[in-house]
Amino acid sequence: MTRKLDRYEIEMKIDARHISIYEPDPTKIQVLYWPIDENDKAKEMELIRANKAAILEVLHERENIKKFEEESGYKKVLAARQANMDYLRQVGEMADLGTSVAPKAPEVEPEEVEKEYPLGVAYATLKVMADSENISKSDIGQAAILRLVNGEDPKKVVMEAKEEWRREAGRLVENN
Repeated sequence: MTRKLDRYEIEMKIDARHISIYEPDPTKIQVLYWPIDENDKAKEMELIRANKAAILEVLHERENIKKFEEESGYKKVLAARQANMDYLRQVGEMADLGTSVAPKAPEVEPEEVEKEYPLGVAYATLKVMADSENISKSDIGQAAILRLVNGEDPKKVVMEAKEEWRREAGRLVENN
């Protein structure tokens, strides 16, 4: 019997084998990279077939997240924050170098963009958690992102994710 892959293993398979949803039929997957050895290829095919439903679920989640990133204003929030950080860096360099030519201020303040795109702000906050190297923090962030993408209240989701991480971090410290 072929074993069931956990979420992490599925994510790794998708990335390593470049697995994607087959465009003409969203109930099928396509795999771009297979092992060269025929024996390994047969085992890999069996493993992927046995986990196809879970793989499709992850692929559909990824598509939903990508769509959410576009629609939530997440990229606009990041761009405004980056423009502000660049400006502040240039102001600091101006002071350090003793020049009198001030850099051009950002066209829009990050706070204005953040007020306009609260979903983008919530997503940016949770994405930092999800991208953490700490597995527990990353898992909490990823679960919260899925809740956000599925339409839950952004303030509530962020607050609960932060609280869950606070409890988990306390537990981890106690166990060490």
